Amino acid sequence: MALNDFQHLWDGSESGWKLIRVERQTWRLTFTFAESGPSLKEISSLRCLLDEFHDMPVNVVFSRLRSQAAYLLPRNLSNLEMHSLMKQAQQLGLRASVVEDDQSGYLPVDENGSALIIEDDMVAREVENRMLEAGVVVVEITHFD
Repeated sequence: MALNDFQHLWDGSESGWKLIRVERQTWRLTFTFAESGPSLKEISSLRCLLDEFHDMPVNVVFSRLRSQAAYLLPRNLSNLEMHSLMKQAQQLGLRASVVEDDQSGYLPVDENGSALIIEDDMVAREVENRMLEAGVVVVEITHFD
C-alpha cells in the first residue's frame, strides 16, 4: 500500500484516530570466551545456566561452541530475566554483557480500539511521522515484562 492510502489517519477525513506509543525495552545477553572458544568449565556453567544447553551432553555443547569467542543468547530477555541471568552468570564465573534492545514504537488505533498494522516498516514510519506532524493524539504506554 502507498502512503496516500493512509492519509485518512492524519488529514481529519476520518476522525477518532490516535497513536499509541508503547515504550518497551528488552535485553540481549552475550557470553564472552577466549578467542579459542569456551573452556570446559565455561561449558559446564552454561549447561547449568541456560535451558537450551541443559539437556545436551557436554560434547554436543562443546562442538557447537568450539572456536567461538562469544555466544549470543538467541532470545530477548525481560528486565527481570536479564538481572537474574546476569547475577547467576557472575556467580558461575562467566563473562556476560548486556545490550538493550529498544522495541518501542507507535501503533495507529481507531476510536473503537482497533489497531492498524502496517506491514511495510518504511511506510509505517512515514505514517507515524505524518500523524505526529498533524497533531494526532498520542497515548503513552509503558510495557514491563
